[in-house]
Amino acid sequence: MPEQADYTDTERNLLDALHRFIKEEASAKPDAPIKFRVADLLWLLTFFLCIWLGVYLLGQSFSSDEASKFVFDRVLPWFLNFGAIATVLKSPDSVLAFVRNSVYRWIIVPVLALFSFAATPVF
Repeated sequence: MPEQADYTDTERNLLDALHRFIKEEASAKPDAPIKFRVADLLWLLTFFLCIWLGVYLLGQSFSSDEASKFVFDRVLPWFLNFGAIATVLKSPDSVLAFVRNSVYRWIIVPVLALFSFAATPVF
C-alpha cells in the first residue's frame, strides 16, 4: 500500500469519504420487516373478490360458446389471481402501499358493491 504522502489532497479526501461511507453502511441497521395488519388482508381480499366477480360477470355475458365459457369461468380467474399473488410475493411493499391508499379504498368498495349487486339474481 502506498504511503499517505503519495496521495494528492483530492485523492486523500476521496479515500476519507469512502472510508466514512463504508463505516456508515456497516453500522446501518437492516430495514424493519413488513408488518401486515388484518385490515390490509381484508382490503387485499376485496381486490381478489372483485377480480373473481368481474370475470364471473364477463363469463355470464359471453356464455353462448362453451369454449369462451370455459375460459371465463375456469382459466381467466386463475391467471389473474396468480398474477396478483405473484405481485404480492415479488414486491409486498408496493402492494401494501397500494392497499393502504385511501383512493384505492374509495374505489374498491363501490366496485365490489356494484359487482355483488350485478351477480346476485333478483328472482
